[in-house]
Parts: sequence; structure tokens; C-alpha cells
Amino acid sequence: MKCLAIYCNIILPRSRNFKVGVIAKNLESASSQYDDIVRLLIPKACLFIYDISSNRGARHDPDEINPNAMDAGVSISVASWILAELIRFSTGKDARSSILLIEALSSKKYPKVEEIGERIYINIRGMSARHIGILIMNAIFPRRIKREKLIDLIIRHGFKRNAASVATQRMKAVIDENDEGWKLRGLGREEADEIFHNIMQKL
Repeated sequence: MKCLAIYCNIILPRSRNFKVGVIAKNLESASSQYDDIVRLLIPKACLFIYDISSNRGARHDPDEINPNAMDAGVSISVASWILAELIRFSTGKDARSSILLIEALSSKKYPKVEEIGERIYINIRGMSARHIGILIMNAIFPRRIKREKLIDLIIRHGFKRNAASVATQRMKAVIDENDEGWKLRGLGREEADEIFHNIMQKL
């Protein structure tokens, strides 16, 4: 929003006085010599993401459907559109590179972690049973899960029951256990981050 304002010769206030809604109105009122994508469309898309991040999330009642996954999905899609439009608008001589960047932003993304009903799937090939268990526990954090249910989820990833059982046994060092089930401790969440980091480096 600040970049767009500067492009349209709008004087920015000090950081503490910066208000997204005010800047959006100023852009809308800017001279028509500036493209509508700069004055109207991108600012409205930014406002949409801003409103979601400001007014959603923790403000939901515990018995409501958790909207965070949907919010994240639509925010990522809109952010990709904003970047693609900025690339298109600012394309210089290297048009081919811009086209490739836009195609990469527009390509369909498949989730690495997927929840269907109460079943968690890790959509990454070549994972060990223990790593699958860690990533499942990380995905449901801070909720707890019974060990037998975790074993069942690991089995759904193509492992035999014995392998799934051994994997959960090897997870105990990073698990907190009580009558309600298992919960991943900080060490386990750190390990999950390392697993994802290593995976992204290979992509």
C-alpha cells in the first residue's frame, strides 16, 4: 500500500499515523492518470487480507467451525494475485521472466498437510512412520490424540500396524501424555519444523 501511495505521489504519514483504510481512500481519489489496478483493485485486495487478519482468528467461539484454514487459503490466493498484478503492471523489457513468475504464482498448490473429517494426512512421499507421526501431532497441536488413533492415522499412510506402533513408541521422548491422550512437546514441534525445512530445501 505504501509503494502504491508513493507511485501515485501521495504523501505518507508517519508510521504511527499510517492507516490502511485512509491510504486506500486516498488512492481511490488519486488522479485518473494512474491505472485502476493501482488506484482501486490492488488496494481493495490488500484491504480484504488486512480485514481478515485483523478481525478473524482468535475472536471465534470455541464451538464454531475453525475458519483459520479457509482464511489462510483465500489470503494466500489473493496475495498471489496481488503479486502477479504488480509484476504484470511493472513489466519492463524482461517480459518472459515476468510471465514465468506469474505462472508460478498462479499454479495450483497442493497441501502438504490435509485434514479430511478428523483424519490427518501428510502428503509427502518417502517419510518414515515416526516422521509421519510427528507431523500429524504437529498439525493437530495443541489438541491431544489417543495413541491408538495416532497409530490408525499412521497406518492410513501405508504402514503396517507393527511399524506404526513402533514409531509411536519412539515418539515418547517428545510427547506429553495424560488421560486425554498425547500432545506434542516443544522438542517435537521443533523437530517438525526441521522436517519441513529439509523437505522444502529438496523441492
